[in-house]
Amino acid sequence: MTEKEILLANRQNLRLIDQITIRENENLTNISSEMPCVVHLNNMQHLGIEQMNEFGTSLLRLSHDELISLGENFVKNYLHPEDVKLEIPNLIRFYGNADLDESYTFCQRVYDTKKRDYYWMLTTTKICRTEDLLISTSLPFNQVNHLTKKVNLALNDNVFMRKNWEKFASLSKREREVFNLIATGKSNTEIGELLFVSRETIKRHRKNIYYKLEINSIAGVLRYARAFVL
Repeated sequence: MTEKEILLANRQNLRLIDQITIRENENLTNISSEMPCVVHLNNMQHLGIEQMNEFGTSLLRLSHDELISLGENFVKNYLHPEDVKLEIPNLIRFYGNADLDESYTFCQRVYDTKKRDYYWMLTTTKICRTEDLLISTSLPFNQVNHLTKKVNLALNDNVFMRKNWEKFASLSKREREVFNLIATGKSNTEIGELLFVSRETIKRHRKNIYYKLEINSIAGVLRYARAFVL
């Protein structure tokens, strides 16, 4: 499995968890065995933890009640201040879009109280369908061997996301559809046939996409596609 396949699996797991909590009214603390990653619900006002599965509480070396009682102090005590400063504006913009089908992936550092140091985690988050919360899955880099060999690449992509999130978010829903198809290597004619529009319409969409993202070639498209895990 490649690193991109793992990221895509992370997004699929997140959607599945969201569906389970809707259909079965299941508490996140009960789905640890089915999802071997950290699963958590965050309060959007202060990002404190509302729920977390056993996989996550064991990593933090806290009971579930201890974790919940931290409230907004969870961010102060366990997340790296530089990551908080950089990512909170992105999460606020993401949350403000109110798109229940979209997800956002980023890297963050979490404090290990035993080692007294931070470790990197890959987090994918989306808006919960049943509550005014963010539901997320997080995976420590050191638990995925081939990812640990490519940490620098992943972190570089994360920096790119932070710098270019606003540009990418400016794309309309149709432009994102066209963007995804461009990233797969399809021509304007092929995209037009798939979307039932003319080749000229796709050319206009491509021009607008390039303008909004400030790119001028397919290489730029692929750079965005890799960073935003499309």
